[in-house]
Amino acid sequence: MAYWREELRIATFRGVPFYVEGHDLSAGRRTARHVFPGKDLPYVEDLGRKPREYHLTAYVIGEGYFSARDALLDALEAEGPGDLVHPFLGSVKVVVMENSLRENFRRGGMASFSIAFVEYGESIFLGERVDYGAIATQDATNALAALMDFLGIELDLPTDWFGAEIIAAVSAGYDFATDIIEGANDLYGATVGELLNTIREADAALSGLIGSATGLASNIFSTFNSFSTLISSSQSFAAFNAMLRFGDFGDGSSAYGGMLPPIPGTTNKRETQQANQDLVVRAMKQAATIEAGRFALITDLDSYDQGAEMRSLLDERLDELITEAADDNQDDAMEALETFRASMIKAMNQKGANLARIVNYPSPATVVSALSLSYALYGVIDREQEIIDRNFPTIEHPGFLPKGETLEVLNA
Repeated sequence: MAYWREELRIATFRGVPFYVEGHDLSAGRRTARHVFPGKDLPYVEDLGRKPREYHLTAYVIGEGYFSARDALLDALEAEGPGDLVHPFLGSVKVVVMENSLRENFRRGGMASFSIAFVEYGESIFLGERVDYGAIATQDATNALAALMDFLGIELDLPTDWFGAEIIAAVSAGYDFATDIIEGANDLYGATVGELLNTIREADAALSGLIGSATGLASNIFSTFNSFSTLISSSQSFAAFNAMLRFGDFGDGSSAYGGMLPPIPGTTNKRETQQANQDLVVRAMKQAATIEAGRFALITDLDSYDQGAEMRSLLDERLDELITEAADDNQDDAMEALETFRASMIKAMNQKGANLARIVNYPSPATVVSALSLSYALYGVIDREQEIIDRNFPTIEHPGFLPKGETLEVLNA
């Protein structure tokens, strides 16, 4: 039978050796004790094994002990878990909880350590929170770049005549965007001026791009791409609505116009002209929709319902564009849009997950003010205006809520 000393291991931590004078092990079970009225004995709930804690009294010794001391100290202060070879208990992966160092003149040439380790286990949590908003924003950038490259390759501009015709179509798109922005009552102040200036500058630059397919593609996508840098979060919801309205460009279904008449396909020249026009219209709609998605990602939502509505509108518009791209065998465009749609949906779900939801509230039959309803629902009076704004024009006067009407309020 082996002598017990022969079974001992040389103590090391992160490969740094040291001596051990003694150790203590803390172990057991985690429990929750429940006591009940009228019961003499408690109920003890077993919550699993306690993490083992290893307490070592360690030392390094010798005439050159300074280097051994410093090496062990560095190992103990290093980040993260490390491998401990325990002389009595063998190898275990641990994290250092605390450590104290002692040196004195009576025991010269020696440094003593009191070290507390706890065993290390792999995380059982789902992992770090994924920021789907950041992923979707990057996917939007990638999609715009892919679609711009596609347009630059596919536009067929063999002569300046073709270039002039397609520039006219792009200019019509910018006129349509201008009309939408100027007609958007919820866009105001410097925001409108900045957006309109960007469109005017892009429109003015078109005349120098005749015959340059890549130049036209860059002009279109760079213009829409720049919109998100001009919008504050307070204006982003209005900008979102404006960009979605641009999805009607080319078919004349919008109240703002934007119709491009079909080109009779009687000759090869006219067929090429129509194909170019279709490409440009689709590209401008794609760019505007992706930008609408970026506005959705930065909008300060006031409820889960608002986020869900924005997500649904975007999903519907993106689905239309993906179908069009698939029908025309535009595989790269389709893949870029599908990737953005998937990450956008996750981002909007994450964004609205913990927000309050809109619920119906039957107005009392007695005279109640918006101020008193704010206090009754939320315990504060400063949400009066929120109730009024959400129910305009149903609430005509803040001091008298309409009797018997169903109001919309947030549930928190």
